[in-house]
Amino acid sequence: MSLQHCPVVTAEGHVLIFDNGYGCNFSGSNRHSRGEYKIVGLDVEQIWEYGKERGEDFFSPITSEVQYIEES
Repeated sequence: MSLQHCPVVTAEGHVLIFDNGYGCNFSGSNRHSRGEYKIVGLDVEQIWEYGKERGEDFFSPITSEVQYIEES
């Protein structure tokens, strides 16, 4: 992660973040903008990500935000 911001804590206690991806050595298909992480003590597990599968055209390298929307 690099230049992550806009943290949102979910009902499960996970953290959603927006990640600009600058400062990392990733390019093209290795970038993604949103992620959900389970944090327990010093252990971090990535639960979900969005953007990587949509390619670089969908990646946002500048300020944005993340929002959890419940399924209906």
